[in-house]
Amino acid sequence: MKTLLWLILPLLLLSVGCELTSAPHGRIVHLAIALSYRGSDVQSLPAAINDGEELALAFGDLFCDRLVIGQQLIWDGDGHASETADLCRPTKEAVISHIALWVAALDSNDLLIISYSGHGLEDGSLVLAPESHDGALLLEDGTLNPLLILTVEELLSLLVPARAATLLLLDSCYSGNFITPTGSSISTIGTTEIFAAAWRRYASGATPSNCRLFVLGATTADHTSFEPLAGSHTHGYFTRALLEGLGWDCTQQRLTVRRPLITADWLYAYILANQRLPSTSEGGTWYQHPTIGGGPMELVLIKR
Repeated sequence: MKTLLWLILPLLLLSVGCELTSAPHGRIVHLAIALSYRGSDVQSLPAAINDGEELALAFGDLFCDRLVIGQQLIWDGDGHASETADLCRPTKEAVISHIALWVAALDSNDLLIISYSGHGLEDGSLVLAPESHDGALLLEDGTLNPLLILTVEELLSLLVPARAATLLLLDSCYSGNFITPTGSSISTIGTTEIFAAAWRRYASGATPSNCRLFVLGATTADHTSFEPLAGSHTHGYFTRALLEGLGWDCTQQRLTVRRPLITADWLYAYILANQRLPSTSEGGTWYQHPTIGGGPMELVLIKR
């Protein structure tokens, strides 16, 4: 059984042994990172923009009675006429600076949510936007520009000083590389040595009060993630199920269900049961199995 870490109404509760202690309300910050790569020299992901924008709307509505700070780092592709505001181009420099800003600004009563919808490499690294506006992510030899890659270890290093709890929501291929070696009371998916080594370095720099990292990933460390091949308003299969778990109606694009309890483990179980894609390979390669990490603690997002 996991210890409960309460981060939403009416009080923030941290477990100490078998007892729960209360603390003042904290802030919730959501940083949405989404890239479609439209017009670039890599495969485009049309659903990613919907993922980032609607997660921002859903969290804004879900936590409307709290001080919510939401930021979107969205790249809908150079030359693509987006009807929504492109608040900031998610270059590596921008992503690092925004994460570092909120890590420094938030305290132990707060929650930092970082969502990412975009390409993931085989080691879990995230693929970010180029500084230039020519859509070039590849070098002349056809390899990806390393200056656009945010590695697992780089992201964890950014989170070492965090006093706030952090929730990573990763709709990207091989996102299971971000799952901690301690595992979960639900997920039985293993981890990789790449992450295990990075996590050891993360944990060695963190203290018990700030070593509170929770991860929900779209797929395992050895497999890709998917979005529908066609449709006028699509989402990644993982993010659509996540949104629906939060109570968001993707057709009406608004929150229609107010659930009395939402935890990270509950969301994982909901996604596993409700994603519109098989979770096993029995039907071929068109499947994905979500993953969860966070060790012995449970992250409670909503308790009414």
